[in-house]
Amino acid sequence: MNLESFYTFRKRFLFIVGLSLLSVILLISLSPENQKENVGNITNPISIIIAASLSVLILYRQKTDGEIGKAFLMLTIGLVVWAVAEILFTYSGIITLELERNIMLSDLLWLIGYGPLIYYSLKMYVLFHNYSSKKSIAVILIMMIIYLAYVLPFIIDTYGSSSNEDLPLLYISISYLLLDLIFIFPASLVILNSGIFDTKNQGVLTFFPWMFVAMIIIGLADSIFAYTSVSGYYQLEWITTPIYTSGYLLMAFGLYWHYKFFIYK
Repeated sequence: MNLESFYTFRKRFLFIVGLSLLSVILLISLSPENQKENVGNITNPISIIIAASLSVLILYRQKTDGEIGKAFLMLTIGLVVWAVAEILFTYSGIITLELERNIMLSDLLWLIGYGPLIYYSLKMYVLFHNYSSKKSIAVILIMMIIYLAYVLPFIIDTYGSSSNEDLPLLYISISYLLLDLIFIFPASLVILNSGIFDTKNQGVLTFFPWMFVAMIIIGLADSIFAYTSVSGYYQLEWITTPIYTSGYLLMAFGLYWHYKFFIYK
C-alpha cells in the first residue's frame, strides 16, 4: 500500500469508527427507558467478543515468539477472560434475572483479566513508547493521586456505614479503582507519546493509539459505574453501557488495524 492509498484507507477507517460508535451510543440512548441497560448488556459482550476474536486470530497468525508475541498472548488472555465475564453478567442480568449486587464470578473474572491486560500495556509502553519526560510522568501521577484522594474516601464512607455483608463490595470497588489507575498510567503515557512515534513511522504502526484510548474509556466507565452504584443512583447505570461498548469497539478497531498492516500480508 502506497502512502496515498494508506491515507485514503485511514479516512475511510476513521469514518467507519465514528459511525460505529455513534450508532451504538444512539441505539442504547434511544431505547425505551426500562430497556436501556438490557440493550447495553447485549452490545457489551458482542463488542468484546469481536475484540477477543481478532486478538485470537492475530495470536494464531503472529505466534507467541519474542516480547511482542508474549504481550499479545497476555492481551488475548485478558480479552477472552473479560468476554466470558461480560457473557456471564448478561446471562445473569437478562436471561436468569438473578443479578444481585454482590460478588459474582463475572466480577472475579474482570479483576483477573486486568492482570494480563496491564502486562500488555506496560510491555508495549516499554518496547515502543519508553521516552516519556519526567514532567509528563509527574503530571499523570499527580492527576491520578488527586483522583484517588477524591474517590477513595467517597467509596469508603459509603460502605463504612453499611453492614458487614457489604464489605466484599467495598473490597471489589477499591480493587477496580486501583487496577484502573494502574491500567490507565501506561496508556496515558503512550497517548502522550503517540504524536512523536507517529511522525517517526509515518502513522502506520500507531497513527492513533486505539488500544490505549480504549483502556482509558473503560477506566472512565468503571468510575461512573462505581459512583452510580455506591451513591444509589442505580437507574443511571445504563449510562456506562455505551461507554463500555465504545471502549471494546475501539479495541476491536485497533486490533483490526494491527492485523491489516502487520499480519494479513
